[in-house]
Amino acid sequence: MTERDERPRVKGRVFSHGPALSILAVHSYYRQQGGEDVSFTTDVALLRASGHRVVTLTASNRDLDRQGPVRRAANAVWNSARADDVGQAIAAAAPDIVLVNNLFPGLSGSVLRAAADAGVPTLIAVRNYRLACIAGTLFRDGGPCETCLSPAARPLALTRRCYRGGVAESAVALASQAVTRRYLYAPTTYFAPVSGHVGVFLRELGVPAGRIFVRPNTVLPVPTPGTAADDVVFAGRFEPEKGVLEAMEAFRRSRRPGDRMTVIGDGSLRATVAARSGAGIEVCPPSPHQAVLARLARARMTIVPSLWPEPFGRVAVESLAQGTPVVVAARGGLSEIPEHGVSGLITEPTSVAGLTAAVDEMLHEPYWAADGRDRARERFEAHFSPSIVAKRFDETFAAILGRRGADGAAQPADPADPADPADPADPAGELGAGAAAS
Repeated sequence: MTERDERPRVKGRVFSHGPALSILAVHSYYRQQGGEDVSFTTDVALLRASGHRVVTLTASNRDLDRQGPVRRAANAVWNSARADDVGQAIAAAAPDIVLVNNLFPGLSGSVLRAAADAGVPTLIAVRNYRLACIAGTLFRDGGPCETCLSPAARPLALTRRCYRGGVAESAVALASQAVTRRYLYAPTTYFAPVSGHVGVFLRELGVPAGRIFVRPNTVLPVPTPGTAADDVVFAGRFEPEKGVLEAMEAFRRSRRPGDRMTVIGDGSLRATVAARSGAGIEVCPPSPHQAVLARLARARMTIVPSLWPEPFGRVAVESLAQGTPVVVAARGGLSEIPEHGVSGLITEPTSVAGLTAAVDEMLHEPYWAADGRDRARERFEAHFSPSIVAKRFDETFAAILGRRGADGAAQPADPADPADPADPADPAGELGAGAAAS
């Protein structure tokens, strides 16, 4: 467990929109770095640049490799040591807010219990669907799956082996989910979904609207816009839900002489992806984040054809920040990122013809190499820039802290929100939480 207390590394309060606060930011890093890890480090940097004092308390899911299977499973469900760490950090730092990111499996819901016991408001960044789906994706067998939005159906995740394809693994994930859920409806718990789509998901689970504060991801530092080349870039995991094979097929069908495609990533489909390389398609292994950003800046377009309902789609916003237009799937939070026909194109990913048409247009219509790049950057600055997101943070903090009584005790979010609300669809409180496991 790593604990750090650092002041902002920039002079002044660059993105200040409210009073400086003390914040404890908690996160367990994935085995393989992904968008949630980048978003956590970006949030910390943004909060510090806004003048807040941020103490980070982090773990890594790689640490689990040093534990035996029984201990690893037990800690995923309830990690007393991590709860003690959080309690001690709260006592030492006296935070105004605890910002919680990924808990599963490295930290567990014990973190939420420690914050609730201390009476400190907790803001949970929701960047996946593990509140209801142990896989975190609402995706199964090549298509969307919303079975576990119903509490009564969640045991099916065990028989279907939804977490890493194993019965034992799925059992641990379900147990962790059930235990963690007990602390989600404490009067000090609030939620920061990464998109409006995820906000709707939370409402469907019974979270009161007054406890939900939508806040998108941002890119920090803000890059200088790049210059278009003639290639398509896909950057992401080589997994069925990411649509990498669909992206390659769409490029193959729309390709003209001189067009190129760069596919960056790794995953279970690596052999299939490699077999389909050539003919203008280059496959590259995972690269440092900054190298991927530089590659996006030089692209004609970025394609994000996810088949699952992406909660957000970080690479799409990173592309807009570079001034590179995007083709995205009409799935989840992705469809909230570009303005269709202006800064990007939104298409149905399961329609190869539709995806091909979008790729063909963006590769070969002059608008997308000129004005479309300006509009892409403008879209980022208007909706996803650090200043915009910092303002959302401070507005959220003000709303949460404004609900506390004069004696420091948390108050209900609204008159209709009881002090210990039950999920109307899950009165026993047996759902689960956390972020997508590595």
